[in-house]
Amino acid sequence: MVIYQRLSTPIVRRVCTYLADINDGFNEIINGMTIIQQLRQRARFGEKMLAVNRQHYIARMQALKLDSILLRPLLNLFSALTLCGLILLFGFKGIDVIGVGVLYAFINYLGRLNEPLIKLTSQQAVVSGERIFELIDSPRQCYGCDQLPLLSGRVDMKKLSFAYRDDKYVLYDIDLQIEDNEFVALVGHTGRGKSTITNLLMGYYPWQKGQILLDGRPLSSLSHQVLRNLLPSCSKSRLF
Repeated sequence: MVIYQRLSTPIVRRVCTYLADINDGFNEIINGMTIIQQLRQRARFGEKMLAVNRQHYIARMQALKLDSILLRPLLNLFSALTLCGLILLFGFKGIDVIGVGVLYAFINYLGRLNEPLIKLTSQQAVVSGERIFELIDSPRQCYGCDQLPLLSGRVDMKKLSFAYRDDKYVLYDIDLQIEDNEFVALVGHTGRGKSTITNLLMGYYPWQKGQILLDGRPLSSLSHQVLRNLLPSCSKSRLF
C-alpha cells in the first residue's frame, strides 16, 4: 500500500492538474464563444483543448495501469488469503459443516471490505486537498500601520512596474498623477492593464517596482482599515 501511494501520488496530481485545465478551457471557450468566432480562433482553441485532453488521457491511463498492476491484485490476494484462512480454520478445527448462509454472508462481507481499502489508498482526495491547503497556507497579505484617514483623493504612481509572473510584466514604468476631485479615464483594449491598475490602488497585489502614493502617503504604509474605509465628507478623485 505504501509503495502504491508513493507511485500513484504524482500521477494523480497530474490527472487533477490536467482536469482543471480542461474545465478552465471549457469555461473560457463557452463564455468567450462570440469573440472566438469573430477572431477566427476556433482552430487554435480546438488544438489547445485537444492537447490538454491528450495529456489527461495519458496520465489517466498511467493511473489505471498502476491500479491494475498493484492495487487490484493486492486486494484480490488479500481477499483470497482471508477466504483460505477461513477454510483452513474450519478444516483443522473439525467444526460441523459450514452452512451455506454463513459462507455466503462471509464472502459478501469480504467483498465489502475492498471498497474501504480502495478509498484508503485513493490519492484523489489527498491531491485535491493539497491544492486547497496550498491556498489556505499561503502567506497573508501585509498592510501598513498608518491609521490616519485619507484627507484627499490625490493619487501618484511613480515608475510603477507590476507582473503576475516574475518573467512577464503587464505594467512597466507607469507614471500617473491624479489630483483631488479630478476625473481620469483609462481607455484601451482588453488586457492592457486597466483593471490591474485599479486593483493595485486597492492594495490587492504587491508590485515589484516603483511607488504608489495616496494622499501623498505610500500605499504600503496604510492600514487595511484606511484602504477600505473612505470618509463621506472627503472628496476623492475618480478613476474610470
